[in-house]
Amino acid sequence: MIANFDGQGDSGEVYEIIYQDIDQKYLDFDTPEELKDFIYDGIEKLVDSYGGDWVNNDGGYGNFNINVRNMTIDGNYYQRTVDSYDWQESNLFN
Repeated sequence: MIANFDGQGDSGEVYEIIYQDIDQKYLDFDTPEELKDFIYDGIEKLVDSYGGDWVNNDGGYGNFNINVRNMTIDGNYYQRTVDSYDWQESNLFN
């Protein structure tokens, strides 16, 4: 199962859940809301445990590959950040 998520501005969502069978063939069926909520909470806990914040300010996005058979998870998380700098009367050449 692959869960894709995205968030910003105090909200986020798991916007896509992709199911695959043991042979990596795609399965097509609707995801129950309870499972979506469970996955959302799991992603939030995992990202938070590493100091990330995918739902506030500019937020973040990523995906998690959940291997139910092996009970493992692989994932990618990208946080959007904005840095600003202000230089006042700095020398152009040293």
